[in-house]
Amino acid sequence: MILLDTCSLLWLVSNRAELSPGAVRAIDGARQVFVSAASAFEIGTKHRRGGLELSSEPHAWWAAAVARLVLVELSITPAIALASTALPTTLVIEGRAIEHKDPGDRFIVATAAIHALTIVTPDPKIAAYPSTSVAW
Repeated sequence: MILLDTCSLLWLVSNRAELSPGAVRAIDGARQVFVSAASAFEIGTKHRRGGLELSSEPHAWWAAAVARLVLVELSITPAIALASTALPTTLVIEGRAIEHKDPGDRFIVATAAIHALTIVTPDPKIAAYPSTSVAW
């Protein structure tokens, strides 16, 4: 079972060609595809700030995407919120220590850990979290 990160969800909805062949295989082969409430937050925030154009307002866009793709929504529970705060803020990517405090990514990583999901993402920061399974 897989969890889409925010950019993978956006590409799946609007431009599937942006997804890697490995991401497409993971999505197409999954019994269920999950999305986190964190992605709804990130999409709404980016849209409000003018950094993301959507075909409709965020609420309608989200509902249509979830329905059309038959996605399973996962809430941010207290356990997920607390697990996200326990994740390291310094990650090692290509031998370099990088500070990473993005709350959206942290919620997605914690959600995947708690639900034993593989995250579909091209983001090397998400992939750098310990014990995180990633498909791309």
